[in-house]
Amino acid sequence: PWGWIATAPGTPPAAPVVRVHPDRLPPGSVTATVTVVASGAGMSFTETVPVRVTTARLVRRHLVRR
Repeated sequence: PWGWIATAPGTPPAAPVVRVHPDRLPPGSVTATVTVVASGAGMSFTETVPVRVTTARLVRRHLVRR
């Protein structure tokens, strides 16, 4: 629920991009595995890519009017 795969616009083969929903990420780190399966046009392979997203603690600054 926190991420998905998108492809860059253009003529294939376009590079896949991992996109995330920042508001759905839990604090800390989350991991996932993306598996790419390609076949056709002279290609035939499967590749697994680990993905790790680390969120930082939100720091709020308070502005003081003088």
